[in-house]
Amino acid sequence: CFSEEVSALDGFESISSSTVSTKPSLEVCMNNPVAGGTSIRRDDALMVGRLEEQRLLRGAWERTSRCSEQDQHGAPSEVVWLCGPSGVGKSYLLSSMRGFVCSQNNGIFVSSKFDQLSLRREPYYAIVAALSDVCEVLACAATDDDESSSTLVKQLIEALNEDLPLFCRFVPTMTHLVDSDCLDLMEEPPLAESVSLGQLQRACKSFLSCVSRHRPLFLVLDDVQWSDEDTVCLVRSFLEDPDSENICFVIATRDNDPATTSVVSSLGLTSGTFDDVTSIGRDSSTEICLAMSEVNLVNLNEIEVERMVRGMVLDSDVKHEENNGELGTLAKVVLAKTQGSPLFVVQFMEIMRSEGILIYSEEERRWDWDDKALRLDVSEDVCSSIDVRVKALNATTRSGLMVAAHLGFRFRMEVFEMVMLALYRKTYSGSDESSIRR
Repeated sequence: CFSEEVSALDGFESISSSTVSTKPSLEVCMNNPVAGGTSIRRDDALMVGRLEEQRLLRGAWERTSRCSEQDQHGAPSEVVWLCGPSGVGKSYLLSSMRGFVCSQNNGIFVSSKFDQLSLRREPYYAIVAALSDVCEVLACAATDDDESSSTLVKQLIEALNEDLPLFCRFVPTMTHLVDSDCLDLMEEPPLAESVSLGQLQRACKSFLSCVSRHRPLFLVLDDVQWSDEDTVCLVRSFLEDPDSENICFVIATRDNDPATTSVVSSLGLTSGTFDDVTSIGRDSSTEICLAMSEVNLVNLNEIEVERMVRGMVLDSDVKHEENNGELGTLAKVVLAKTQGSPLFVVQFMEIMRSEGILIYSEEERRWDWDDKALRLDVSEDVCSSIDVRVKALNATTRSGLMVAAHLGFRFRMEVFEMVMLALYRKTYSGSDESSIRR
């Protein structure tokens, strides 16, 4: 699905295979992200102040993923509306659910993100990406000689019926689940201009319904405020389906974005809490048929920022002497500079590390700092702050970031490698092949 996007780049067509690989470099960067092989601890720190919201998300998943043994029916689907300002940690919170979902009731976790750039705003982009991920999960399970997965694939083909050609055109990875004999017998897919929204809705809902009866779904759509009108209509049809079962839809939006109000209204989302789930059901008079809950993320307070800073600068495996006063002072500086935004906290700590203000002590296995932090500043605009750091990178690294940005939110590493090789060939046309590969 990526080949059409990048084939227009000069020189790409001439690349039939490539032995160049960035994997060794990536492994080095991941294992040694900063000089000296020491990086600021982030993972645990980024969950500070988010355990209650995580508990609520887990509760929604546990409700929607269970099946009734008495009537053989699944649990009613639900919608979780996750909102908060930019940099508050919505995407990280959702990604923390992946392991839990996959370990409970054989669930499938899929997440797709809308892109603000107009280049990536083709209709249904995020929906196609999410459904493609579902198909890839099922294809991997089928290759493991899983009998239940093979049964599911057969039932999928039967459920889609006459809509199978249309769905295969809409989600090309669906063809990975269909054997060659079936593909040969399949009718030609209809032209895009001849397909009605109703047909597309029917095909997608048939697919989701069939999959969720066998394996519950945790389906995340992130940054929905940037979705196109056609996608909003399609997602709305999912939320209006009274027969939907075993799907936890998560709609994540950004606060203070002009597009958020319009999109949320179009989707029929209204404010609610997890305590309202029992009273908001299929027969409710609310705008959508599914139970709806709202989780609102806010920036961290002073105590939470201090906990986050502590988690980033101290090794939890080592017993440190009491230094609450020092940590408290640093935390107050961080809070003042970042207003408690988790993304800004991480960014500010990295700036202090790169400026040599945070210095790692191998002997004490902790980070030390000095008062220069008081004179540092972090822009209120995340993009402005990142822009300064990007401009300080070398030309090769900036070229790589440019290519990655054009490829979109997600791309395959082999595609990135091929495009970079093509650009190097064009830029250094007089150089020999071995030099270009290096």
